[in-house]
Amino acid sequence: MLYLVCAIPCEAEPLIRFFGLKSLSNELPFRIFSRGEISLVITGVGRIAAATACGYLHGQFAKTNPIWLNVGIAGHPTAEIGNPFMVHKIEGARSFYPSFTFSPPCPTAPLLTVDKPAKELSKECLYDMEGAGFYESAARFSSLELIHLVKIVSDDGAQILDKNRVSALVEKQILLIEEITLTLQTLQEEIHLPTTPAPKRLSATEQHQWKRLITQAEALGLSPKEDLPSLRKQIEDHVPAHLH
Repeated sequence: MLYLVCAIPCEAEPLIRFFGLKSLSNELPFRIFSRGEISLVITGVGRIAAATACGYLHGQFAKTNPIWLNVGIAGHPTAEIGNPFMVHKIEGARSFYPSFTFSPPCPTAPLLTVDKPAKELSKECLYDMEGAGFYESAARFSSLELIHLVKIVSDDGAQILDKNRVSALVEKQILLIEEITLTLQTLQEEIHLPTTPAPKRLSATEQHQWKRLITQAEALGLSPKEDLPSLRKQIEDHVPAHLH
């Protein structure tokens, strides 16, 4: 399963068209578009909205070890407008380091997630408002190798953006985005299914949770605990330390 995550509709529209996604319902808390093994959620602006939407999206499909790709615009003080970057470090209240097990098809850069639009971009990095929330939430549902961000430079803090310009910036990088998704899908196929059997007397929902957590534990190199509550706590305790 491939989860695409965008903050605003004009970032998402080129992806919806390219992948042929269809709206599930306008009555859901977040707008979700889906077709086959690809789903996209529009989160709204801000790290809390991004984190909440990721949890909601995963709850709708509950797939094991899905791919997560955040696609959107970002500010940068010096990079040329329209240039794409993958993200190798995310700074916010905490720091995260996306795991690259493949050669990125475009340059990488650090990302600073801020709580308000930044008019003065003083650090030599990308700026957004969702990246940290996206990554921290997605890390609870998948192997870290399958969680990445693609940011397209839209401004240096001074420009006023309109939705048509934002969509055009994403549209120009659509083949790059497709290449990244194909690379991640190949990587996903190489990740082994969990080898630790589930405890007896688990409900169907608990069995699914067990499979997801075991897969994540084994991907992180942990020796999985033998019961569901202990395994869940083991993952929760390990992921923050692993990301710092």
